Amino acid sequence: RGCNNPLKLKEVLDFLARGSLDVLALLETRIRRDKVAKVIQNHLRKYSVICNYDWHRNGRIWVIWNPITVTVLPIEMAAQFVHSRDWLVLGDFNVVRSTEERVSSHLPLFSDIMDFNQCVLSCGLEDIQGTGCEFTWSNRQDGDRVWCKLDRAMVTPSLLQTFPSASVNFLPPGISDHSPVMVTLLGTQRFRKRFSFLNCWTKDPSYMDNLQRVWNSPTSGSTMFSFFSKLRRVRLMLMTLHRSNYTNIRRRVEQARDNLESCQLQLEKSPLNADLIDEERSYLANYLKLRRAELSILTQKAKFDTTLYNDSGTKFFHARINERLQAHLIGEIMDHHGQIRQGTEGVAAGFIEYYKHLLGTSLPVTELDVACVTGERVHQQQWETLLAPVLDTDIRKVVQSIDPLRSPGPDGFSAGFFTHSWSVIGDDLCKCVQEFFQTGCMLKQANTTLLSLIPKKKTVASVLDFRPISCCSVVYKVITKVLCSKLQELMPALVGP
Repeated sequence: RGCNNPLKLKEVLDFLARGSLDVLALLETRIRRDKVAKVIQNHLRKYSVICNYDWHRNGRIWVIWNPITVTVLPIEMAAQFVHSRDWLVLGDFNVVRSTEERVSSHLPLFSDIMDFNQCVLSCGLEDIQGTGCEFTWSNRQDGDRVWCKLDRAMVTPSLLQTFPSASVNFLPPGISDHSPVMVTLLGTQRFRKRFSFLNCWTKDPSYMDNLQRVWNSPTSGSTMFSFFSKLRRVRLMLMTLHRSNYTNIRRRVEQARDNLESCQLQLEKSPLNADLIDEERSYLANYLKLRRAELSILTQKAKFDTTLYNDSGTKFFHARINERLQAHLIGEIMDHHGQIRQGTEGVAAGFIEYYKHLLGTSLPVTELDVACVTGERVHQQQWETLLAPVLDTDIRKVVQSIDPLRSPGPDGFSAGFFTHSWSVIGDDLCKCVQEFFQTGCMLKQANTTLLSLIPKKKTVASVLDFRPISCCSVVYKVITKVLCSKLQELMPALVGP
């Protein structure tokens, strides 16, 4: 705001030079129209500039871009916007979306919040995942200081599909009262995908036969080692099945629908043709199979139960998936030493160093001196209860209690796989769990855990702004749940008031 001030104009030019920006938008410049040519000639000769002086006397919006790297084609302008195809709406909205976005002695008006949220909803906009400053404006007054998140960057879902790795960084305000909003638009970043079991595979006609063939192949080693060896072979089989029948599922669904409609048009001309009737029946069955598979995949990716939402698996689920993908993007982060880490490798290294520092390394364990234990102790009957064999029925009950949509552990197999495939793998899973309770030994494959980082707030700036959630293998979950059920019966007698 106020680029007619030479000091602020110099600050903007420095920001443009050091930020490696392709496009810069300035709001409320307050530069008079007769000064525009001079500013461009003296400071912006290597850039292209458009302003909206024809719609606002002070040129409320300036858009500056590097013509070597970017082409900007405005299709509509007004006093409040410069519009070009998909929406990227950013800047000072002068209102917050919730009471948590304002810190002051006075609460924001609820009617203003409702109006703004209704406007965002009507326009189909959503916030880009942000890092940096949580509050983007301050009145800088002594005594009655107000902090608000007035600046934001929002996009339409169609733009997120073009730039799924888009991110925004709210920078420190410097001499301004508002934080600069830096948006980075990136296409899909290619990463090696981690294997994750899809529930739709269990509906494939060849699934059970292939599973039995692979699972019943001979293996060697302990029961638990043999179990995880079989899981590795099943994973390879499922990846082959997926490549053959389920890759590019949207394209497959569209092709199946085209085949069905084409056959139905032919059937209109020859309604008694037995061959066409059989073809239509086959095309319909194939279309329904692929459509259900697509809906199942979208449900898993979105982590939403379709029975609770009346949606065909299109806009709602894609918006939910985009929201989850946005939450996974971290363009830059401050490590626990206060250093800024940027890029995929830099951000990853910052988190790894922090959790190595936080969790430390393993230390030697000293034997417990039983003589120092006081209070209630486990008596003989309780010992017998704890040491009683774990029954197959108990293990199956635990497996069925685990949500099939819960994120899997490092092996990629969710509880849905074990539930759907129980007739083939159930006995081996029971023997695997029972072996642990007999020997007290657990393989590394079962004990390995993925750490999933959950943001504590909407705008994150530091590695301290995340809380880790452990994603364990189903075998590990079953063992811990069985242990908890055994101890649950004894704890009231051992723990005093």
